[in-house]
Amino acid sequence: MKNKKTKMDRAGMQRTDFEQKTDGAGTDLIQNNETNGTGLRSDRIWAKNTKNAENQTSESAPENTPETSPEKLPEKMDFKRRFSAKRMAFMAVFVALSYAVSLLEIPLPIFGAEFLKLDFGNVFIVLVSFLLGPFEGVIVCLLKESLRLYTTTSGGAGEIANFIVTSVYLLFPAILYRYKKGLKSVCLSLAVACVVAMGAALMTNRFLIFPAYSVVLGGSIFGMSVAEAFSAFWTAILLFNLIKTALITLLTLLLYKRLSNFLKKMKI
Repeated sequence: MKNKKTKMDRAGMQRTDFEQKTDGAGTDLIQNNETNGTGLRSDRIWAKNTKNAENQTSESAPENTPETSPEKLPEKMDFKRRFSAKRMAFMAVFVALSYAVSLLEIPLPIFGAEFLKLDFGNVFIVLVSFLLGPFEGVIVCLLKESLRLYTTTSGGAGEIANFIVTSVYLLFPAILYRYKKGLKSVCLSLAVACVVAMGAALMTNRFLIFPAYSVVLGGSIFGMSVAEAFSAFWTAILLFNLIKTALITLLTLLLYKRLSNFLKKMKI
């Protein structure tokens, strides 16, 4: 009996020594007076030391550096997504379509203003603004008007004016669409954009296009000064831009849903 008891004591001591050696937190998990009588560790002591080990690990972990900061990751991901190969290719296609369609001009001589010509190239620009974002729409508009400079008859004034008017027209609806979607809000924002675009068209014609044509035509427009010509044609310009923006708005609403579904399938 004495030999048997001695063997059991030695076995308990060996188990205690083994637990002390295998403790990863660097502290004794059990003491001789805190065992449960069989040499096994106490659940209370094990949980306490495990918590201490986790605290030491969290304190020794490095803080987020600027390169891996959680606040900066979404910004980098958004930049990569915005200028992905698919989106850039999509924008390039719409630049080409917008430029090609803008060459198909339809004369609309309202109130004798034979220089007014209607085209639907801006439809693709507005579609890009809704599908990809207002920033992308402005880029497509700028590239399209840059291509138009090769065939300009106004020394570039018409292209600059068209860029200004188109940007004014698309920015408000496209920005609002980022935050509030729905047919009602889109129609309302496009209606407001039509009014703002008409005002921008009057200003650019008065201070940019008419003076440029005056220089090209030798100092006068149809025998009139810039102010006289604008007074004679401003109603025609206003009505022309109302018709143009209304038609562009209608075509945009008809085409948007189909293109939106296409982009979702393409994961653009």
